[in-house]
Amino acid sequence: MNKNPTTDYSEVSVSEIRQQLNYAQVICEELFNSFAPEKAVCRCKCNRNIIATKLSMVLDFIFEAKSWCALLEMNRGFAEKLNNEEEEI
Repeated sequence: MNKNPTTDYSEVSVSEIRQQLNYAQVICEELFNSFAPEKAVCRCKCNRNIIATKLSMVLDFIFEAKSWCALLEMNRGFAEKLNNEEEEI
């Protein structure tokens, strides 16, 4: 039984994904705050609520994606540790 991981982590680094997520989060937070009901002066309440809801959904996705990055980093660490242990044997 081969325990070597087959996933190639060299194509896109977790740090690159995290950097892009941080950038997207800043933009979405600024937009969300711009359209928040207590701050926005918008003629159409319906449009403001739809935009705020969609931006909130994007922020939720970004939070989840950051959690995925943390999990990927943890799994990568486990895989490297497993490889090192196998090499010692």
